[in-house]
Amino acid sequence: MKKVITKIYWLFILSAFFCPALVFSQPNSDCSTAILVDKEKYCVSEPLGYGEKLEINGFSLGSDRYFEKEHLTVWYKIKITESGKFSFELTPHQATDDWDFMLYKFPVDDNICSKNFNSISPIRANIARNDIEQGTKTGLKEGIMNLYSPAGINAVFSRVLDVKKGDVLYLITDNVNPLGKGHCIVFNLPKSQTEIDSMNVKIENQDSLGLIEVKEDKSPKSKYTIILKDKFSKDSLKGKISVEMANFSITETDVINSVIEVSETGKMQVVGYAPGYLFEYVDYFVPKQIESKTITVQLKPLKEGEKVNLNNIEFVGNKAEFLPSSYSSLKTLLSFMKDNPNIQVEIGGHVNGPGDPNKRWFRVLSRRRAKAVKSYLIEKGISKKQLKHYGYGNKEMIYPYPKNDTQSSANRRVEVKVLKITE
Repeated sequence: MKKVITKIYWLFILSAFFCPALVFSQPNSDCSTAILVDKEKYCVSEPLGYGEKLEINGFSLGSDRYFEKEHLTVWYKIKITESGKFSFELTPHQATDDWDFMLYKFPVDDNICSKNFNSISPIRANIARNDIEQGTKTGLKEGIMNLYSPAGINAVFSRVLDVKKGDVLYLITDNVNPLGKGHCIVFNLPKSQTEIDSMNVKIENQDSLGLIEVKEDKSPKSKYTIILKDKFSKDSLKGKISVEMANFSITETDVINSVIEVSETGKMQVVGYAPGYLFEYVDYFVPKQIESKTITVQLKPLKEGEKVNLNNIEFVGNKAEFLPSSYSSLKTLLSFMKDNPNIQVEIGGHVNGPGDPNKRWFRVLSRRRAKAVKSYLIEKGISKKQLKHYGYGNKEMIYPYPKNDTQSSANRRVEVKVLKITE
């Protein structure tokens, strides 16, 4: 045992000697070691901490422009060489990370890192909770009005920044997740007229130079006519159609039928909605051979006691935490609730527990998952009065004795039941 400890000790000493950055320093985690931005895109691994010095500290959670303190930080230094607009987009390596940022602007590069950043107001900041629906991205974006965004469910992007030639920007990015995995960040810097002219020349001469080849996609595509109908009367309905594939997504509103063209193959999910009706899924597999086909989505009229299963609502094992694949179905439910403000529904959670009694843990887990769906809808503006939730545990499994993973997954579901319809 003593030999093993001695060996570990010497490995530690040697690693400190040959790779000191791995043991003692945390590169880019302080203003003084900021990454000097001289290209468009940077990808960094997980930071080791807040660096040698805690430069942001002591702020309240409710602040709209400061995070409470540094956790896992990366600093960037940007020297502006042309006047114009500055923006950036930060994308985490893992969806569960929650990256915040604060952006400082200085007129000159004058010993900035010696300043007390706790006493300087950032010109832009975003401390909002990450949004998996948007890929947990954050940054500065065209069309956004807010300069700052406080903690909680708020806008995850802030307004672009007007900059002048000679300005110096310092951007501090901070991840509150102790198991974070870093991020990629793309900077959009103002370009000189020479650069713009050069880009235009490239586009004008793209065929002769072989730099960019932009051609209209004339490849054959499968064509699908999607029709909404009342399931019982067979009358055509006017409503909304949503189509999702791996690399294709489209939503059309106020349509009776919709014609879409698809070039890829694989699973296609069609969702139909209409006011006064339950939404309905149709799963279809687009084959390799080109085809022309009509897909009819039959919708049931709203009726008290009717249920609909939310396809693809998936959770982290034994938790009430959504997997990213769930958000398409959550948005389907949100759209349905917005189209029908006169209904009250029960969100029912179900788990897979073949051969077991409906024990307390099953009921608790299913209730927590149902409540997670309810909370999502409330956060998106649906009235609490429209929503109830209940955990059924394994009491109502579709397959009491599932024979495969598909049947087990079907038992783990979230259902929506119409409780009340008001005029």
